[in-house]
Amino acid sequence: MSILHALATLLLGTHLAVWGAILCVLVLADAIGNREFAAELGLKYPNIVNGFVICLIYAALLPLIVAAHLYTHSVIPNGLFPLPGSAHGGIALIFGLAIYFFVADFFYYWWHRAQHHFPRLWAWHAVHHSDAHVNATTYVRQHWSEVGIQALVVTIPLLILFGNTKIPLACGWGFTAWNFFIHANRDIGSGVWSRIVTTPNQHRLHHAADEAYHNTNFASHFPLWDIAFGTFAAGRKGPIETGLTAKDQHLRGIQIDMLWTHR
Repeated sequence: MSILHALATLLLGTHLAVWGAILCVLVLADAIGNREFAAELGLKYPNIVNGFVICLIYAALLPLIVAAHLYTHSVIPNGLFPLPGSAHGGIALIFGLAIYFFVADFFYYWWHRAQHHFPRLWAWHAVHHSDAHVNATTYVRQHWSEVGIQALVVTIPLLILFGNTKIPLACGWGFTAWNFFIHANRDIGSGVWSRIVTTPNQHRLHHAADEAYHNTNFASHFPLWDIAFGTFAAGRKGPIETGLTAKDQHLRGIQIDMLWTHR
């Protein structure tokens, strides 16, 4: 795995290009199809600006992330359990990708759960939860320090297990787009559907200001991990108040706090 190949893979397959492209599409679609676009813009533009700034920060961190990937690849070139690639045929490739993303969500689940458990991690992650008007742009309302750490915490274990798995660009972009979708302010996916894949109704509970839901629904794509580890809450219809819980209101900061520090 050459340095150029590693850079290209991370650049095109992860946050920098994906967030930027999807943010542009979201803003355009919202402007065309949302009659309340002008009224809601004041609520959304800080998230959008924050997303683009984090793209730039992630680009600056790329050399460090690539170095970690290259070192891991040099120690375990093919991974402990190499997955079938495109050379093995369509069904084998689909099966391999399903395993890859399912296991990736396992590592994300535990990273996300740790963010809610450890006070220092929560102080950063609380920026994401401070949005009282959860919508698709809330996905990129993140503290600048989260991006690089999450990239290492999730991808290094995947490299150790599966090696440098070739992920089709469409798959990477599709799974990332789903993260925007589950934050959308839409009454979609309650009941049985929220047990199969994450949905806006289910994930909105995770963002609820009600402390009873603070430690629920950590998985990004597959609720089975929440069901398996006892943190699942089924999505429900109707409005839900979102934002920080009463005990965490002291963590609320202005936009500059999201980018550089956190009180």
